[in-house]
Amino acid sequence: MLLDPIDGSLTLAVAAGSRTLDEPNGSFGGLVPPALVAVGDGCSVWLINAATCQLKKLDECECRFIEVPCTGGKGKGARQLDDPRGIAHARGNLFIADTGNARVSVFSVAGYVLRGTITPPSTELPGPWNPVAVAADHRGRVYVADPNNGWVHRFAAHGAWELAIKNLGDVRHVAVDCRGWLYVITSTSRTARVFDSHGYEREPATTVRELHGRFAPLPFRVDVNGALDFTHAHGPCCCAFDSHGELLPTGPKGDSVVFAADGTFRSEPLDSGIAECQWHRIVLRGSMPAGTRRRSTSLQRRRRRHRGSCRRSRADGCGCHHARGDREPRVRRSASY
Repeated sequence: MLLDPIDGSLTLAVAAGSRTLDEPNGSFGGLVPPALVAVGDGCSVWLINAATCQLKKLDECECRFIEVPCTGGKGKGARQLDDPRGIAHARGNLFIADTGNARVSVFSVAGYVLRGTITPPSTELPGPWNPVAVAADHRGRVYVADPNNGWVHRFAAHGAWELAIKNLGDVRHVAVDCRGWLYVITSTSRTARVFDSHGYEREPATTVRELHGRFAPLPFRVDVNGALDFTHAHGPCCCAFDSHGELLPTGPKGDSVVFAADGTFRSEPLDSGIAECQWHRIVLRGSMPAGTRRRSTSLQRRRRRHRGSCRRSRADGCGCHHARGDREPRVRRSASY
């Protein structure tokens, strides 16, 4: 069984249908927006249609994605895109990984003015620059995946290149959590390599569940195909859209999760927190489907009672079992429901 690190709840292990960190849409199992979706201040949402290379923004009042004029479209022009694969928002700017044009274009969200491009120094690159994914942290620093060199580049908020995390391999997707830690997915592994805000590598992440609570909440749910589900949002728009920004009349695809038929959880030793006082019961709260059985087993040591020599007694308000020496054997208690 699995213990949720956030609320302490127990669930059976997932046997099939669970979300994975290496999903092709780049959402890290729905924890962050898909690679071609960016969320800005005030929950503004932008999306790039990969087929037309057109930048779109969600109009909540009309509940549809509207094309941003004169921004995007397939081509080699300064404001055009060719095979875009990533977009991120940071400090009033949109950073677009324009892979086909080998550049990261920067647009201001105020009027969509093209502010320029960011690129690492040519002297630092062993091979051609190939930006395929982009993410930003709470400081405005921008991370760009470069699989040709096996690096992730970090740029300062004002666009200057700072450093590169090297020897990563074929990087596909990147994400940054609320602490500023970087998560990297490659084409050869289902786990995410993790780097702290100083660039030092930490323990890798293997499941979506262990990363819950590390990322900012999204104004939508991301399904396994990268569709955006606003049906449970609190805003005026309560529809769902596919990865191109088109309305989904039938709604998004639900998560078809199959749980294991049984499981076992063994807790850490329980301590009442009161000196010389044992805990005496376990209270479990939860919901279980019909036909489910639960068995609880506890193992504890009991101490012998004093026979007249104890300085404390029940009359003094003590209900503990005081010890004077040898312990009795362990006592096992079981209960089934």
